[in-house]
Amino acid sequence: MSELLMTIGEGLTVLVDYDYQPSERGDQETPPVNESVAINAVCVDDIDIFDILSQITIETIELKIFDSYDKELQEPDDEYVEG
Repeated sequence: MSELLMTIGEGLTVLVDYDYQPSERGDQETPPVNESVAINAVCVDDIDIFDILSQITIETIELKIFDSYDKELQEPDDEYVEG
């Protein structure tokens, strides 16, 4: 699990707990795996608000996580992503 602090919506700062799966080419015994993100929780002051977020907001969070990997080319450690 990883965490990333970011701003969503109209300036709401949240801490996102997620799992990141990098893409893997696969081989003769293992099928290829696409890059993916699984969001476990989106917290404001230790309160998980994931269940009340719209699908568009969740997709935006996923894109911000993917963008953080593209920029860093490694797993981010407690970084703050503006957006």
